[in-house]
Amino acid sequence: MKLAVFLICSGVGYLLGHYLADPWSTYVSILVSYHLFLAFLLITADRETGFSFPILSTILGHAACLAILIGLGIGRRYVPFLGLVRMFVPALAPFECDWLFSGGGQKKAVAKAPAAAMAGTPVMAKASTNEHAPATPEPEYSMDDHDAWLLYLAQSVRQFRKPGLPIGDEFKQWRTARARSRAEAAQAASTQNENPG
Repeated sequence: MKLAVFLICSGVGYLLGHYLADPWSTYVSILVSYHLFLAFLLITADRETGFSFPILSTILGHAACLAILIGLGIGRRYVPFLGLVRMFVPALAPFECDWLFSGGGQKKAVAKAPAAAMAGTPVMAKASTNEHAPATPEPEYSMDDHDAWLLYLAQSVRQFRKPGLPIGDEFKQWRTARARSRAEAAQAASTQNENPG
């Protein structure tokens, strides 16, 4: 599928560039085919798309990729072989898609329960009107927690760090453990206050 879309995007870019004057033909061909294939990759990605870097860094990174592509187009004047490169320019789009727009995790797969299994299940009343309320309340996050998280990140050996674990998941584990230890400390303090001596 991706190969077919790659060829279509290259063909569209080539056709648009074919009908323009010489300096613009190369630029339009490169930019159109590249952005068409990049948009296809972002729409059909297996993961949630988002910025991997802050917005300004992402814009500068995209501009750097475009500068490389335009540089190849300009180099066609001096090295005729680079004229063929504009046909394969969309091949660089997967690199940029993974580098700049892979900010999110895997897309959530919607579990579809069979209708037969749902037929015998009684319908339960909703506890609240908010359908998107989490099952367990999130622990509060204060400025002290933020400072403690920064200190935790500065450690050379981090308790919750595992190979391949995203930083967001590590943060959730750290925050849950911190909330649990606070609850245990509060419970121990209240037990000590109830039984002095």
